[in-house]
Amino acid sequence: MKFENILAEADGFGRYQIALFMLMVLPRITLPGHFLLNNFIAATPSHHCNISSLDSHGVFETLTPEERLTVSIPKQEDGTFTSCHMFLQPQFYLLTNSSNATQLPVVPCQSGWVYDSSTFKSTLVSQFDLVCNTKGLTKASATVFFTGLMFGAVIFGVLCDKYGRKTILLVCYILAIIFSIASAVSTSFIMFAAFRFLTGFSLSGISIIAIVLSIEWVDIEHRTIIGVCSSIVWTVGNSLLAGVAYLITDWKILLLTVSSPLVIAVATWCFVGRLGASMSPLIMLLEDVWPPLPQLMFGMMAVLSGLVALLLPETNDARLPETIEDIEQTRKRSFCMSTQEQSKSPLKIDMTEDTVQ
Repeated sequence: MKFENILAEADGFGRYQIALFMLMVLPRITLPGHFLLNNFIAATPSHHCNISSLDSHGVFETLTPEERLTVSIPKQEDGTFTSCHMFLQPQFYLLTNSSNATQLPVVPCQSGWVYDSSTFKSTLVSQFDLVCNTKGLTKASATVFFTGLMFGAVIFGVLCDKYGRKTILLVCYILAIIFSIASAVSTSFIMFAAFRFLTGFSLSGISIIAIVLSIEWVDIEHRTIIGVCSSIVWTVGNSLLAGVAYLITDWKILLLTVSSPLVIAVATWCFVGRLGASMSPLIMLLEDVWPPLPQLMFGMMAVLSGLVALLLPETNDARLPETIEDIEQTRKRSFCMSTQEQSKSPLKIDMTEDTVQ
């Protein structure tokens, strides 16, 4: 008797299946929070050079904040102050005449940057000064996370089949919590990137196991419903992230808050038994070369993926195996055909003739 038939006979959509799905809600809500977290924790606030080094003799005491910036930082064509350069010496005459400001020599920021904290209290950018020459690291941090996710999908897919989904799910919960905390207390960007890779690695296991556990114990008739409900949970997680990120503007606290549901999920583990995405943030760096280039590459990849789909068996109206019995029969037919081909090979015939002689 097939497993699907057993589920149908034993009420394949009862209290056990519903309880199992509800236990997977918390980790499923956490996943989209981490997937989109980089949009908030790596946001770039308004910033300019720290001009405290130009005020060695208290010359700025009688100037307003706007006047201090005027004599210290060059302006762009739109009238805003530049973010990566400053004057080597205060240019006080600019307070009355700024017509020759573009001809003045400038230098890169000498004492770091000052960030606007009106929207974000703290981000990765303000924490590790990921601006100007290092601004690309904000997108690289997302790539690191999704690369970990990709490797985790390969590793945990094998481990959960070998050691059981319940055990590996608990391991993934604990690892994700530990690495999330370690990411929040990182003292350098390299340290943060390493732990974000490991966080993505751990969350990949949760993603795989949670969806499999939610569906495999439900009869065929209700699997579509469970799949739709899982997508709704994912959407709810995205919506909650927007609200939480609006209220929490410190990247460390936000990271810990998004990971906190996993602490509750650890208490429920005993009840339960995805190169393109990782590369997309780096492709966005190509907009500095030519603004339309990232969109062009994404469009080309979409067209290429559609063409590759034409090679799939199901696209060519081939019947795919649906049960374990179908797979076993396919293997038996392949084995028999291979045996027949070997028996008809010239080597086999020559050996037979030699034996007869």
